[in-house]
Amino acid sequence: MLTYLMLLEEDADKARFQQLYEQYRGPMYRTALRYLKDEGRAQDAVHDAFVKIALHFQKISALSCMEMGSYIVTIVENRCIEILRKEKRRLDWDEDWDIPAPSGAEDEAGYRRLVALVDSMPETYREVLTLRFVLEWSSKEIARTLGLSVGAVNTRISRGRAMLIQRLKEVGYDYDRT
Repeated sequence: MLTYLMLLEEDADKARFQQLYEQYRGPMYRTALRYLKDEGRAQDAVHDAFVKIALHFQKISALSCMEMGSYIVTIVENRCIEILRKEKRRLDWDEDWDIPAPSGAEDEAGYRRLVALVDSMPETYREVLTLRFVLEWSSKEIARTLGLSVGAVNTRISRGRAMLIQRLKEVGYDYDRT
């Protein structure tokens, strides 16, 4: 807290900032944790957001209560998105994600073929399919993280699924939607 208060000049601002901090640190942390799925990174995101709030406190404190709350949540969401973008890496389905492989030699071979097919897809489709079906993110969460519109995300999901179904058929898997 002292770090943030040092960024403020007037005592009145410091008192208002302390109030704001107490009111929003919990919701900001929960928001960051929802995005980042890691306590340490969530704490870092909240810290960075509060530094930004302290640096621009004169402007922020002039907002209405509702506008301020919205703005503060947006700051932490944007910081989380920045963190996710910086950490963005190619997804390795076998090691990075805890996806249980099926039991049995035949099932294991099919699983390996599926992973290889997904890995061979263009990154734009592989990425959205992984976020949607492995991590179970909503289209809105994917859109925010990747900086796309929800419509673009839904289009990529649809095209990616169609591409995967086609590839499964090409390797002899009879995909039936029913």
